[in-house]
Amino acid sequence: MGLHTGDPCFYCQKVLRENDDVVVCPECGTPYHRACYQEAGFCVNHALHESGGSWTRIKLPQEATKVEMTHCSNCGAENDVSSQRCQNCGVPLHTPYVPPSLGQQDTTPPASTQSEEKHRESLRERIQHTAEQMGIEDPYGAMNPEEQIGKERLGDMADFVAKNQIYFLPKFLRFARENRRISLNCPCLLFPQLYFAYRKMLPLALVLAGIFALIQMPQMAQTLLITLPDMIASFSSEGNQLLANLYPNAPELMQGMLDQLKSHQILIENLVTVCNYLDLCLSIVFGLLGNWIYYRHAYRRVEKVCSAGFTGPIRRMRLRQEGGTNGWLIVVVIVVEYVLVTALTMVLMLLLM
Repeated sequence: MGLHTGDPCFYCQKVLRENDDVVVCPECGTPYHRACYQEAGFCVNHALHESGGSWTRIKLPQEATKVEMTHCSNCGAENDVSSQRCQNCGVPLHTPYVPPSLGQQDTTPPASTQSEEKHRESLRERIQHTAEQMGIEDPYGAMNPEEQIGKERLGDMADFVAKNQIYFLPKFLRFARENRRISLNCPCLLFPQLYFAYRKMLPLALVLAGIFALIQMPQMAQTLLITLPDMIASFSSEGNQLLANLYPNAPELMQGMLDQLKSHQILIENLVTVCNYLDLCLSIVFGLLGNWIYYRHAYRRVEKVCSAGFTGPIRRMRLRQEGGTNGWLIVVVIVVEYVLVTALTMVLMLLLM
């Protein structure tokens, strides 16, 4: 008795028999008929791949492993009793077959049409089954994964997006069909550099981190203008005599910085206002164009992976590696922006000395 005899094929849901050619997914261990796995092109047990789990054998009663067979009344071929049509000739198994009389039109669909309808039906059933396991009604938002977004498949774009597909895929379709670019993205409106980092667009995130660090410089100059008098006074207090002895020239240096800042106080206040408006404008622009920017990024990456000739599970794996999200990149961008602000503040203080 084979290892998976009696288990259902995850693609066609038929019981695997003793002499069937059986293969298993190398990642999760889900069993298939070899022909079913080749037809699908990849493992369709998405729930296990999303959760990182592995297939567990369903324990069936002993009698459940015995597959009942029936014979086709037309060609005599042997079929599973659960099959609706003969796998050889396509004739219904559970209703008497009456050959078309001479001169009467045969209304039985061609075998190729039956195969296509069966494939579409099984694809919908698998998507629905996987969606139920993942806790959602439809992972593609009632869209066809074979539909085209530009020159790429919607299913490939969905694999690249990985998270929040139902939000992004309809927007991607509108961008491709209607040549639209405006679409509100609230996280990108509030923190554009962090949002792009989360979506693995690190170069753009770092550029924005540098821009926002520069925008903060007038505010840092205004902060120095407010805090320097208190810092100078602290060196004169009795409790900081040790600090005054260690840095005897510090009060004079800080007083010189304060004098220069006061001489440009009006300019600093105007720059603070301008930079605040600039910060707001950049946030609004990226909040409205963030989805389109992400769409162009996703499309180029999917096109690159698909043009490399990857197919089946390998293509899907590469798309998920290229796309998806990465929370650690948010930490990287926050640290980089903090370091840039600190370094620019130090440079500003050196220029004022």
